[in-house]
Amino acid sequence: MQALHEMDRQSILKLVKLDPLKIRRLIPRKFYELVYPYMWKKSRKKAYERYKDLIDSITTKDFYLKPLTGNSQDLSCWDIYAIARKS
Repeated sequence: MQALHEMDRQSILKLVKLDPLKIRRLIPRKFYELVYPYMWKKSRKKAYERYKDLIDSITTKDFYLKPLTGNSQDLSCWDIYAIARKS
């Protein structure tokens, strides 16, 4: 899971390096809202094809739950955990 996250981070850094003058800041937000879903879907498909073995190896064992203990009484962040089984 960490390896996949790191690969995503590296690809984002490559894109940002292509815009050293930060021209992307001049593009209207509406443009991003229209184009982003298409680009996200395309990049996810490409990532799945490239890292299929890594993605398919992710299981519920890669995640864990633990109760709040000691001084960690911050309840501002709750994670919802569900396991879906195909029947």
